[in-house]
Amino acid sequence: MVQDATGQWWGRTFSTTSIESDLAAKADTSELRSGRVWQYASNGLTIDGANPPTGTQRITVNRSAGTETADWARTSAPSDGVLTATLRPDANGQWWRRVASLSAILDEMRDGEVKRIISNNLHPSGATVPVGAKVIWAVKGNASGAAIWATIGAPGNGIETDDFKKDASGQWWILRWSSDWVARDHPTFAQMQAALATVSGSGSGGGYTPPEPLPASATLLPRRVGGVTQLVGDAGIGAAARYTVGGDGAWHWLPSRVAIFMVLGQSNAAVSEMEGPPLYIPAKTPDFVLMSNDGVGELGALRGWNGQPPGKAITGFVPAEITGVQSSAEALASASNALDPRGAGVIYAGSHGRGGAGFTATDPNFAIWKVLPSGAPAPQRIRMIEWVTAVMTYAPVPPTEIVIAFTHGETNRRDPWATYTADGLGYMADIEADLAFTGLPVVWLVDIPGGTTAMSAFGSDWQVKYALRELMRQARLAGHKVVDVGPRYHLPMGTARGGTQDHIHTSYLSQVRLREIDAFAYRNHVAGLPWWCAFPKGERAAGLGNKVILAVESLTPIMIDRGMVPLDPHFGFSLSNDSATITGVEQTGDREITLSLSGTPNSSARLQYVYRRPNAGEVDTRYVTAAGSIREVWQGTGPITGLPVYRPMHSFEVPIV
Repeated sequence: MVQDATGQWWGRTFSTTSIESDLAAKADTSELRSGRVWQYASNGLTIDGANPPTGTQRITVNRSAGTETADWARTSAPSDGVLTATLRPDANGQWWRRVASLSAILDEMRDGEVKRIISNNLHPSGATVPVGAKVIWAVKGNASGAAIWATIGAPGNGIETDDFKKDASGQWWILRWSSDWVARDHPTFAQMQAALATVSGSGSGGGYTPPEPLPASATLLPRRVGGVTQLVGDAGIGAAARYTVGGDGAWHWLPSRVAIFMVLGQSNAAVSEMEGPPLYIPAKTPDFVLMSNDGVGELGALRGWNGQPPGKAITGFVPAEITGVQSSAEALASASNALDPRGAGVIYAGSHGRGGAGFTATDPNFAIWKVLPSGAPAPQRIRMIEWVTAVMTYAPVPPTEIVIAFTHGETNRRDPWATYTADGLGYMADIEADLAFTGLPVVWLVDIPGGTTAMSAFGSDWQVKYALRELMRQARLAGHKVVDVGPRYHLPMGTARGGTQDHIHTSYLSQVRLREIDAFAYRNHVAGLPWWCAFPKGERAAGLGNKVILAVESLTPIMIDRGMVPLDPHFGFSLSNDSATITGVEQTGDREITLSLSGTPNSSARLQYVYRRPNAGEVDTRYVTAAGSIREVWQGTGPITGLPVYRPMHSFEVPIV
């Protein structure tokens, strides 16, 4: 920060020298260079004929004779397919756009709706924020430090706090991460390891230093439980931790639960790489969530992004780390710790999804269950078993349960429901058989895909939605512990790398919101309470002339929520043919919806809810086709995002009788 002769202050934002030195210093570890930039030689400085390694996001072309260079960034194919000097495909058909080197670096800083501001207090209060910003990265001009803020509606009381600020224009912002926030975080990992050594005995926790005294900043209340004095108080993002007095007079943390949390499935489970930064950095509760120490993955997160193999052998577990791509399993673990009525526990977290993978495939890279025709276990499944084996081998405290969040269905979207159901039952049985060596109970948290946006021809009429509901029903009958988390059609899609709107992958924010829903469902499971989402009573609707009456089964009364997704005039309802059109939708009872039609539908018409293909010319709403607005009146608050958690009504297509 410098002041000119007139008294005007200036903040240094970039220089070629500083950028070049930073890149040189961080060539092996930075977000920019973590396995995503590939060097290529070409006399014409183009990427013609280039065959870059999988995962490459940028190509730096060096002229074979001379010192000129050019940078190319991944992009989507142009609609006309025309090659230009700055827009070309490589040998694999992947399209690239040419960018200036410095421009590419600035794009990394300012991707999409993410803007950078100088704020010495690391908050936007009174700051002028660039137009169009949805996320701001506040950096100090007079010292090191950074903070990430996201837009939010004004709080009811209109009062600014450490976590809620408004900028000079009056727009409100919520704090997502700050280097200052990290400094005041919960007990250190060393303290936790010491406590674990005491709780678990010398057999599994030996070699650690004696337990640390209770942190002075803790606010705790004494409770007498089973003849032992315990203190209950804050230890993380709203999580209650328990402490007990040891023989040395120090307070020791007692983990209420020690669990393995895994996210299985395909790309929306693995967390696809989206435009812009993750929702938060670092991990939310690193002192309570541990991840394997097999190195930073291809795209920034610890072990498990998109089914990639580990970078090195696992030799232990370390505090959760997020550097470039959000970890779905870590978000689930942190949210569960915040909501679990038993208090904070130790969770070993790992994401093991594989993008584009169905249950079976002839290509080993695109199966999560079996490789055909041999029936051999898929590599993704083998890596998951290896990871769990490492947990059982190196965990400082032995785990007592396994929780699996299953996010799948896009690849098998229109498989006959009976086929997907049978495959799913076989998959569940084999996964639990794979994990039987642990001797631990397994709980499944199953969500339902919503479909694709109106940009895609795939739409939302997917048999897998019914198949997953039937799969859960049959799995429970077979003795599996399964929780119906519910549909995810109300979660907005993300923006893919290169700036194109993604028609099937949700954003980082939606990924975390999904894991908050999982955490609420798991909390109810722990407490012995039901959790499932509304569906048509009797799996049918009643026709009465030009009226269709839908009775609903649900835990609490239902409602039409016009703010849950952008307003669809029919709130997500449609008819399977054009014998009549919907002219009105209204709620006529606690668990009843009545639709008015332009006439009497014919006998083959079926009532659909978030279950149709896009209409001709339909625009992308950033939500799946016909995203619906029907949910229960129950509502929670996400412990990480602060955004609402809902139980939306399931998608369906039912006869009108």
